[in-house]
Amino acid sequence: VGPRYAFVEIGETGTPLAIDPSRNATSTVPIGFPFTYYGITADTVAAGINGGVLFGVDAGYLPYSPTPLPATTLGPALLPWWDTLFQSPGTVYAQTLGDAPDRRFVVEWKDNLRFPATPDGVTFELVLHEADGTIDFQYEDSSFGDAQYDHGLWATAGLNSGALPAQTFSRNAAHLQDGLVVRYTPTPVSAYAASASAELTVGKPIIQVTPVAISASVANRPPSERSWYA
Repeated sequence: VGPRYAFVEIGETGTPLAIDPSRNATSTVPIGFPFTYYGITADTVAAGINGGVLFGVDAGYLPYSPTPLPATTLGPALLPWWDTLFQSPGTVYAQTLGDAPDRRFVVEWKDNLRFPATPDGVTFELVLHEADGTIDFQYEDSSFGDAQYDHGLWATAGLNSGALPAQTFSRNAAHLQDGLVVRYTPTPVSAYAASASAELTVGKPIIQVTPVAISASVANRPPSERSWYA
C-alpha cells in the first residue's frame, strides 16, 4: 500500500515568504528541526518561487528554466514542480507543525501562475517528516487552465543532490495530477566494522660467535733476549 494523499493546507496559518521572483532569488526558512538529505544535515532551506527549495544553503537562486536531473550547478534541491512560476496573485507559505519527535515542515505553493500569465494557478506542497526522514510531494490543483502547461508538461519534479545520484519523478510529462502524493523514503546506509589482532612471542636472544673459541700461545724467550727498563 502506497502513501495516502492528505494535503496539508497552510494558506491561512503559514508564513508568507518574501521572494523576489524577478531575480529567481530564494527566501531562507527555518525547518524547525534538523533534517538530513543526501548526507547533509541542515535546519533551514532556501525556498524559491519556481517550485522548489535549495537544501544546505542560507540563500541562492532557483532558475526559472528547469533542466534534467542531476542538475550539477543547482546543488542539493527538492523540486516538487520546478517550472517558470510567479507569485501574483499566488503566494508561497511555510510552516512547521506538530511536536517533537513527529514534526512536519511544509512549504506550499498556492495558486501560483505560470509565466506568461496563465488563466489559473497551481497548488502543491513539499512536506519533510522529522520522525522518519521521508519527503512528500502533494498536488492539490495541477491545472493552469492552459493545456500546454497543465500537470507538469513543462516541469521537472524530483530530488537533486548536486551530482549523482538524483531521483526524477517527472520531466516534461503530464504526471503531476490532482490528488497525487509522491513519497521518498531514505534508505539506511549499510555500515561495516572489522577488527583483528595478532600476538607475537619473542624468546630470549641467542648470540652466536664464530669462531666458537680462540686459542693463542707465546714462546718463552731466554733471559738474554729480554729487555729491561730502569
